Amino acid sequence: MSRRKRKRGKEVGESLFFFSPPSLSLLLPLSPLSIFPCHPPPARAPDRKVELVSEETDALRAALDKHSHRERRRAADDVARAELLSGRGEAYAWSAAADADAAAASSVRSSKRMVQEALATGGAALAAMAGQRDTLKRAQRKALDVVHGLGLSDSLLRLIERRQKLDSALAYGGMAVVTLVVLWAWWHFKR
Repeated sequence: MSRRKRKRGKEVGESLFFFSPPSLSLLLPLSPLSIFPCHPPPARAPDRKVELVSEETDALRAALDKHSHRERRRAADDVARAELLSGRGEAYAWSAAADADAAAASSVRSSKRMVQEALATGGAALAAMAGQRDTLKRAQRKALDVVHGLGLSDSLLRLIERRQKLDSALAYGGMAVVTLVVLWAWWHFKR
């Protein structure tokens, strides 16, 4: 055979081992083995295997990175969801502070209302006592007028007035003693 035919035969023979370009594959008859990928020549095999392994390693590394990124994101979402559901997130802290402020403001309002009610009650009691005092003064004057009218002596009137002063002193003294005893008991039990 001539060199040209040999060369052409070699090209045709090599086309069985490599994927041929589309123009040659249309011209060559299809053999039953042409559907299977052919291996590269033995001299180039180790380089190709290294390339294939490195490509597969890169692909696996990329898939692993993608999977680990998804898992980290899923774990962060789970933590955020748990914080929201348990009420320990930043939004809950702000909400808890706002609730505490609202509760304090409500407590101040209710305390103010109670103080105003106590002052109103005290004012009403004081007004009632002033009215009673006036009523008692009028009754005393009438009683003294009756006594003067009956002709009782001045010494008896002085004795009655002294007795009234002694009674009021005893009443105020008793109130002071009771107040001191209550304060002492409160101080003693507080410690």
